[in-house]
This record gives sequence, C-alpha cells and structure tokens, in this order.
Amino acid sequence: MPTVKLRIYGKVQGVGFRYHAAHQAAKYDVKGYAKNMIDKSIEIVGQSSSKSKLEQFIRECRRGPLLSKIEKVEQEELSDSEVYDDFELY
Repeated sequence: MPTVKLRIYGKVQGVGFRYHAAHQAAKYDVKGYAKNMIDKSIEIVGQSSSKSKLEQFIRECRRGPLLSKIEKVEQEELSDSEVYDDFELY
C-alpha cells in the first residue's frame, strides 16, 4: 500500500498543523499519523490504497494551515510500512 513519510520544518508547531493533517486525512481517506517532534518539526505518515488521494493529501500537507510557515519538507516513500487503521495525532 502506498505510504509516505513527511518531515516538515519551520513554524509548524502551535499553529494547528496536526489538526490540519487530520482533517485532510479524513477528506482523502488517508491513514497514518501526525506528531510533533522534539526539534520543533512535524512528522506525518500517510497511507492510502489510492495513489491519487495520497498525492492530494501530500499537496495539502505541503501547503499547511494558514498560520504555519513552512521552511523545508522532506519526503520519503516507505516500502515495508505497517498498515494503519486510522489517522492518529501524537
């Protein structure tokens, strides 16, 4: 199943970024998680059986919520990822 990990840097904590990701995950039927990292970045893992829905989700995460200021996004395709049942916030 197509799975991607995003690491998003900049002003991304304290601006509703994880909730933005969760909203987009529900909209595009993407499973996985979003969590704040110690270095003030956000890690998002998204998984979907639909490659096009996953790409739309990635595009929305790269855009972020209005109050965020994204400086850098790292994207990695995960091949042997676990299968997620829902989208969790950590």
